[in-house]
Amino acid sequence: MVSCFGFFFTYLLLPTISHAVADTLVDRLCDQWRELASYKGDLEHLADMEPPAFWRELKQITDCNAKPKFDVLSELMCTLVALPHSSACVERIFSQVNVVKTKQCNKLMCETVSNRLLARQAVKKGGACYTWNPCDNLVEDMREGRCRKRYEETLQLHFGQRTLNVDTIEFEAVDSVDDN
Repeated sequence: MVSCFGFFFTYLLLPTISHAVADTLVDRLCDQWRELASYKGDLEHLADMEPPAFWRELKQITDCNAKPKFDVLSELMCTLVALPHSSACVERIFSQVNVVKTKQCNKLMCETVSNRLLARQAVKKGGACYTWNPCDNLVEDMREGRCRKRYEETLQLHFGQRTLNVDTIEFEAVDSVDDN
């Protein structure tokens, strides 16, 4: 079993993760992997640990010269354990972006898409939009016109004009949706 897994590690797994280990450390990594099998009896007290804790504890084992015995192997395994197992959370965000940025609204700025996603999230968290109560700072910003000023400044940044005003921007009317 150990020799079969050693073959798997050396010839199948290692080439796929070679970017995670420097070329100068590959031989040490293989040596540490083979040596780990000989420590099986000494590591039984670590068997009930979660994988990250196991590899951190393994990193603490030293040889007679107080040098870590499994430093490269434990560092690689801690890195691999830290990788996400799926990209489901990212896929959910892309799905939400597709709901916000449709064929009819395909020229939205990234900031607008981000703000719409945040607004959707806030509405979901707080219930319906008609039950939302704005904070006092937001109400004050609206009364003083600071929200509109920030919006106009954002437009100036994106369109590169100094005297741009929201009222002077012409928007195209969309009569029909082109499926191409």
